[in-house]
This record gives sequence, structure tokens and C-alpha cells, in this order.
Amino acid sequence: VPMMKRTAACLLLLSVAACDKDVTVSKEKTFKMNSGLEVDDGNCTKLFDIAVDKTQKRLFVHGIITSQIAMVDLDTGKLSGYVDSGFDDYHISYIGVNPATGKLYVADQNSKKLIKIDVEADHVSEDSVTFDSEPSRIAIRSGGGDGYVIVSFTSLNKVRIYDQNLNHVKTFDIDDGMWGPKGMHVQEDTLYVALGRGQRDTYDSGTAASDTKSGLAVIDLDSLSVTARYTFQYKGAEEISHDKDTGRTYLLNSSRFWCVSSSGSLVKSFTSGGVEFQEVEYWEEQALVLTRDGKTSSDGTPYGSVRLYDPTTGDIEREYTVGPKPSRMAIWRDGAKVYTANMASSTVSIVDLDKTITIGGKSVPTTILAVTSEQVGHCVEGLQLSSGGSYLYVQSRLGNSSVYRYSVSSGDRESLNVGGWPTGMDVDQGTGEL
Repeated sequence: VPMMKRTAACLLLLSVAACDKDVTVSKEKTFKMNSGLEVDDGNCTKLFDIAVDKTQKRLFVHGIITSQIAMVDLDTGKLSGYVDSGFDDYHISYIGVNPATGKLYVADQNSKKLIKIDVEADHVSEDSVTFDSEPSRIAIRSGGGDGYVIVSFTSLNKVRIYDQNLNHVKTFDIDDGMWGPKGMHVQEDTLYVALGRGQRDTYDSGTAASDTKSGLAVIDLDSLSVTARYTFQYKGAEEISHDKDTGRTYLLNSSRFWCVSSSGSLVKSFTSGGVEFQEVEYWEEQALVLTRDGKTSSDGTPYGSVRLYDPTTGDIEREYTVGPKPSRMAIWRDGAKVYTANMASSTVSIVDLDKTITIGGKSVPTTILAVTSEQVGHCVEGLQLSSGGSYLYVQSRLGNSSVYRYSVSSGDRESLNVGGWPTGMDVDQGTGEL
């Protein structure tokens, strides 16, 4: 049974009659796989990117093997619906939303396209751009007439800016110091760009890049000009966030963190200590980092965490355990919540940064009971009939590591979370054990 993609995941129990010349198949009963979800008109699995619309108070979650993008209500933390991107095949896409207009933008690496989605109408706009190379990241400058969609291209050493209708506005390239641009962060009218390579000497036009350094570029989005460029030891910066209150900029790759002052000097750099860094944000003068525990699929499900670091010392102040194999995160600052897209479970972890407990009459932050989750998709990956044929067992590795038992006669469903990313199952026909 293949992974269910565009439609709601379901199972067809078939009766097969074999004879010498042909095989007749008749549909006996249909079981809805996602009957436990809040809505059943879509499916989103193998989650990848995630974005917050703070105006409409909704979260968008994209999966790499489903065309639907799940929507979660920020106030309730519950799945509220789906919007279709139209990308049917396996695809890595980065998403961004313009809070001023509610429009959703998708930069897809497989098709090399940038599209705009009218979420209210569930309609993909005719406005689109086809690229000559894979897009690396997307960033949005909020606004109506002055809103921008910004796309980086690491392999081309370019950052391209489009207006909200996807008309090209400006391209920054090597002559502007764009050496291996990837992650981007918009803070009001300024764009901060993580550069995977620094430069050997200065950021003068034409200076050759250094493969042993990383860089940071600052772009004024009103004048569309580069206002600052810095270079640092150690190559490969991929992610970035800028804290406007402290003036610090945080850079990240899978194994290293950089803290940069407002003047461009390096405050602190430290390694991941064996975990895999995924993404960085800021929260109350701290660096908020999404991690994976370093495992691979062959030696166990890689679980993840959201860590709060003191960026000046590298000390971990707080750590929240989230779902298996988190890929990206988004932050809702007004609600003091972080959301992670958990690739290995089709769940969104919701971290309450304001969760507290009272100790000695004082309210202090806590990680206890601070994380909840919401299921946004299911996936059928294994089927077994019980020894008597009364039950159908369904394995859903990407659907929150669960096994479901369906009554063949009634279609009633029971579920059991077995954990550990189940990859196979079998029924002992003698004992009936699964």
C-alpha cells in the first residue's frame, strides 16, 4: 500500500477472486485513516517547513510528500483545515506568509518555482516565477504595497527580491558580497542574510571568497542597498536570526553557533556538542535553537529539542523535548509559543515558553508539561489481518508511530502509540499476537 498523498489517507479492504484467466477485485469496505483528526478533507505528512501568520492567528505546516499544507489555529492549537499547493510529487519547499495580506508563498526546490496562494479562496494564483536554480530559503517583508518576497540561491550566489505579485524588483549577487547566501531574517525594514562563505580580506567588490569562513550581509529594504558586511571564522553559516532589542545577530549551521554584536564583532561561537542544530530564533535576550539528537534512521528515531542558550556564554538555560525528527520551527511572539514541524510523526509540537511553576512563593519558568502536540496527517505503510480475519492492523510510522486496529465488520478503530518509529509488523497466526 503506497503512502497516501493528495487525498485523505484511507484503506480499501478488497475481496479477490482468482481464476485461470482473470482476477476480479471488488471493494468491500472503506476505513478512513484520519478519522481521529479534527478535519478530514486533507493530509499532511513527513513535515518540513512551518510559518506563522500572526494577524490571522494561524500556523501553516508543509509536508514533502503531500500537496496539502495544514493549518493550525494558534489560539486553540488545533488543526483547522488544509490549503492545496498543487505540488504532487516529492518536494522540498520553503514557505512564508505576508501577515498584512494573508497571502502564502511557497518556494519549491523540485519544480524550481515560486508560487502565491490565496488561502481564503484555497486558490493558487497565476502569479508565479520559474527559476534557473533551486531556491534555498524564503523570507517575507510584511506589507501591502511595499511587501516583498525574498528568495536566496546558494549555488548562484544571489538573493532576489520580488514584490507581493511576484514581479522582480532587485537582485544582489557576488558584486554585492553574496557569497553562498542561505538563511534570511527580516526585521522591520532590514534584511539579514547568512553567508555560507566569508571573504579572504574585505568585502570589497571582486574580492575572492574564503571556504574557511562565514559571513553576514545587512540589506536596507527601503533603499535596496547593502549597508554592512562582516566575515567570521568557520565556514558554512546556514540559518540566521536578528534580535532588535539587543542588536545581536545569531548565525547557525548544523554543528556551530555564532553570536554577533550590533557592530559586527564576534561575541561568542560554540559547537553543538554532538547534537544537530536545525534553526535559530531569539527570545528575551536568549538564543532559541531547534536541535536533533544526532541519531539517524538506522539507529533509532532522532528526537529533537528546543533549547534556550545564553548567547554570550553558550550555556543552556532551558530545554524542551519535542517530537521525532523536527525539521523547522516558527515562533508566535505574542503568544509566547514555539511550533516545530516533526518530520517523523506528522505532528506539530507546541512549546509554551511562558509556562511556569511556583517555588517558594515565586513563579519561575519550567519545561514540565510545557509541550503539547497536534496531529496533522496520517500515513499507511503496513497492513496485517488478525489470525481470525476479524481485525485489520494498520502501521503508521509517519503517523505518530502508531498501530491502528480496525474491525472488519464495523469499521470501528482503536489505536496504540508503540513509539520508536515502527518499520514492520507481523501477526503470529498461532497465538494471535501482533
